Amino acid sequence: MVLLSSSPFSRCQPQGWTASFHTQGVEVAYQPAKGPFTFTAGAVHEADSLLGAQAKGIFGSLAANTFHVGSRWQTDMGQWSLAAAGEIGRVAPSVAGGSVIDGIDTLTTNAFTREAARQFNNGNVLRFSLSQPLRVAAGSMVYTLATGSQDGIVTGQTYSAPLSPAAANWTSPLPWIFLWQKAHSPWASP
Repeated sequence: MVLLSSSPFSRCQPQGWTASFHTQGVEVAYQPAKGPFTFTAGAVHEADSLLGAQAKGIFGSLAANTFHVGSRWQTDMGQWSLAAAGEIGRVAPSVAGGSVIDGIDTLTTNAFTREAARQFNNGNVLRFSLSQPLRVAAGSMVYTLATGSQDGIVTGQTYSAPLSPAAANWTSPLPWIFLWQKAHSPWASP
C-alpha cells in the first residue's frame, strides 16, 4: 500500500475515527462500530522520490504528492478469519533539473490483498493469501535520448513510454512456506 513510516502520533477520537500523522503525510481511517469494514484516506508528500524511487544526475530529481483511498473487510467464519483490502491512489509527480526525463503524467496506482487464516490450538497459523503489491495502473513518462550532434549541439529524439506494467504482478507467500518447511523438516534430505 502507500509507503509511510511508522506514525509518531495517532489520535483515536471520536469513536471509530483514527488519524495517523507521519513525517511524509497523514492518514485517516474510519471503522463503524458495527460492521466488518474500515475505510481509509490519506495524503503523502515525497520531497525527493516518486513512489520510493529516486533519480540523480542526468535524470534530475523526482518529487510527488499522492492522495489515496482504501477499504479493508475482515470477518470470522467458523475457525477461519477472512480479509480483503484494496487501495487506489493518484500521484502528481514532478521532475526537476534533468536532461533525460521531460515529464511524468499524473499516475494512478492500486494494490490489493486477499487472505484466509486459521489459528490452531497449538498456536500455529495456516494462512493463504494473494496480493498485488502497490503498482502503477496508468500513466506515462516523456523522455529525450541523445541521437547525435550537429554543429557542436547535441540533438535528441523524444519518446513516450507507459509506466504501467503489461501484466498484473501477483504475490503469494505459499512457495516460501513450502521451501521453509522442507529446509526445516526432520525428513528433509541433506
